[in-house]
Amino acid sequence: MFVALIRFFNKRMVKMSGENAMANWAQVERLWQGAVSWNEWRREHPETRIDFSLADLRDADLSGADLSGANFDSTDLSCVSIVGANLNGANLSGADLCSADLSHADLRGADLCETDLRGAKLFKTDLSGVDLRLAILKRANVVDANLSGAILCGVNLNGADLRSSHLRNADLRNVNLSGANLRCADLRGANLSEALQPHLFGATLSCELFREGYCSVHQRARGVRLEGGRHLFQVGKSQTFRIAQAVGVAVPMDAAIGHPTGTAPRAGGAQTSLLS
Repeated sequence: MFVALIRFFNKRMVKMSGENAMANWAQVERLWQGAVSWNEWRREHPETRIDFSLADLRDADLSGADLSGANFDSTDLSCVSIVGANLNGANLSGADLCSADLSHADLRGADLCETDLRGAKLFKTDLSGVDLRLAILKRANVVDANLSGAILCGVNLNGADLRSSHLRNADLRNVNLSGANLRCADLRGANLSEALQPHLFGATLSCELFREGYCSVHQRARGVRLEGGRHLFQVGKSQTFRIAQAVGVAVPMDAAIGHPTGTAPRAGGAQTSLLS
């Protein structure tokens, strides 16, 4: 709530001051004519700076448009369709992308700090190396998206669907993964430190994802489900959830529902790897 209020007042100050760049309304009008017309114009004006900051582009169909390097600072892009668009290096900081469809879009090198992506569709979207600090991806569809090396510090991923997403070497410090689904996600090399309770409450993870590399986590995580093969493990209340290099997932055996095939529970509730 506090971050949302700051964002709201920042936008109001930008509109009132007139000190920041405003949208080029001729470009906005041309963009509304559709991707074919827009892309033709861009080919004819490759050096022109593109500025849509603070513009209202709600419900626009921008699928396939070349929007690389464009400035969308604080732009209203809610419910837009940007499927397959080129947003390489674009500035989307503070933009409203609620319920937008960015499937298959190229956002490499884009700035999405404090961007609102609640309910957005990012299926197979390339977000590698993107800065998403303090962005909101609550209930977003991020299935099979490429977030390798992305910066997601403080991002709200509450209820997000991250199945099969690529998060190798991503910075996930202090993220909110409550109820998120990371089944079959690649988290090798990712940093999940400071993902504080209850920010991992109800998250789903696949044990086999941690056979290689290192995923840094050592926090209390009530309700984290660790799914490996046919076995489902539950980290109980006040238990410790740990992911360690070349070991996989380890939890106290008294918190586990069942145990891996061929692995008997150890006396005293000692930690046992869920991966062979």
